[in-house]
Amino acid sequence: MKRFLFPLLVSLAVAAPLAAASSRYLVLMRAPLHRSHIRMINEVSEAAEHEVRTFRTIDAFAADLSDADVDALRASGEVKVIEPIMERHLNDGTPLGDVVATTATRHAATPSESPFTHQVVPYGISLVQAPSVWTVGRGASVNVAILDTGVDYTHPDLIANYAGGYNTYENNDLPMDDHRHGTHVAGTVAAVDNAVGVVGVAPNARVWAVKVLDPTGFGDNEHIALGIDWVIAKKRAVGGNWVISMSLGSTQSSAIEEAAVKRAQTEGILVVAAAGNSSMAFLDFPAAYAGVMGIGAIDADKSLARFTNSGANMSVVAPGVNVISTVPIGQSYVADVQSNLGDLFAAYALKGSPRIDAEGDFVVCGFGHPEEIPTNIAGKVAIIRRGQITFNEKVRNAKAAGAKGVVILNGKDNVEDMNIWTLVLPACDETGCRDNPDDINFAWPLTVGLSYNDGQALLALVGKAQTITASYRADDYARFSGTSMATPHVTGVAALVWSLNPNLTAYDVRDAIEATADDGGAPGYDLAYGHGIVDALAAAKRVAPEKFGISLPPRRRGTGH
Repeated sequence: MKRFLFPLLVSLAVAAPLAAASSRYLVLMRAPLHRSHIRMINEVSEAAEHEVRTFRTIDAFAADLSDADVDALRASGEVKVIEPIMERHLNDGTPLGDVVATTATRHAATPSESPFTHQVVPYGISLVQAPSVWTVGRGASVNVAILDTGVDYTHPDLIANYAGGYNTYENNDLPMDDHRHGTHVAGTVAAVDNAVGVVGVAPNARVWAVKVLDPTGFGDNEHIALGIDWVIAKKRAVGGNWVISMSLGSTQSSAIEEAAVKRAQTEGILVVAAAGNSSMAFLDFPAAYAGVMGIGAIDADKSLARFTNSGANMSVVAPGVNVISTVPIGQSYVADVQSNLGDLFAAYALKGSPRIDAEGDFVVCGFGHPEEIPTNIAGKVAIIRRGQITFNEKVRNAKAAGAKGVVILNGKDNVEDMNIWTLVLPACDETGCRDNPDDINFAWPLTVGLSYNDGQALLALVGKAQTITASYRADDYARFSGTSMATPHVTGVAALVWSLNPNLTAYDVRDAIEATADDGGAPGYDLAYGHGIVDALAAAKRVAPEKFGISLPPRRRGTGH
């Protein structure tokens, strides 16, 4: 009788309605779930009341539990671990790469940053030597599961490589990115080589999107574990070699999350995760779990990014500063000014400016006082120097005279961030200050700003160029920074390496990447650079030397002694 006592107590404890306050917990079992005597798992009404969610491949479940429920489960003998929900978040949002889900980025374009009508190879792709591998392999047939905010699988740089996915929040197969982070990560891994936009490290890899973070870029160990669980089940169903990429984490360890990671590793899946962006001497979880490749960040000069974490379980480092990649269609905006002679200048759209183009002759209008604006400005673009009066006044004066667009030139000694330039003035009263509604509703012409140097270069075109086109438009690419951006570089390299030798194990792939990394820090392994800077070409030659024309020395026969 005693052997059945504890399961009976659990059934009694959870059978009563949830009168007491409950919280969300994850429960890891000692034995397979189908053998459990716990009623909240086995009875539909109980499961619904506790909002129970089970896993496909992990002996665990999530549920809303009261303190009494927790006590009863712990006493049952069936439960190995009960833990609360633990926060996880995307691993960027550093001062170098702040991501705001609901606000489109306003930033300056450069000829290489806005690959709207042509293709660029981001610096990180070249730095890790990926193009040198493309002649023999591009990641074909390797499956990359990106656990993140989802992916915009309609993006022209991603649609060809998108294989499917899962939304852990909606429990469906529509993991559309409602942030921007996951799409950015996906582009670094596998943006296709299609002559437009950007190209990824492994442009032929198969991308699977698993949405485990919400629209704000936050999630928890429940959704991470559910995402890993889905990947394991999918690998069992379709086969093949798989890499899980997680550009997320936090400082708390989770037993259920770790169990999911271990199960994935047992299934032959390579797990790659971001080290974290706190400049701390330890890695975030899940990067800190044994067997996970924890990834740190470097910049274009191969120096450690100031935000990157370091510590035990650091595997390698990769580019993670000012990385350009894909973002959901229509959620990022860039501005520029181009002359009819082909000169292209970075520009900054002023707050309040419409997102349109303004093309026409350009006329220099001093500081924008009414008397400085020529009467023949109608239908043209006004070039106005900064100073003396507000941007608001300058542009209102130009519009009143008929200008179709305004370009404001920064002063030589003004060094503040031009992203804060605005046409919208504050309206203040005894209750505080807010944006002036008259300015918000005003029909502003297109208005962008140029840096001092670019402004001088534009002025030098007076009498040479006939027209300019000032533009503030949607762009499907943006620059972010963080170990979130470093991680997909390594994920992509893993896909490249594995595609060259499909018979490798996940351990073999990791070993090849770590053994051939370019030592960037102190000689040998160190806690900052780990094994060094990832090198796709060196790793590829290690696993498939024959594809690069490298002959291995013949094996010596044993002498029998």
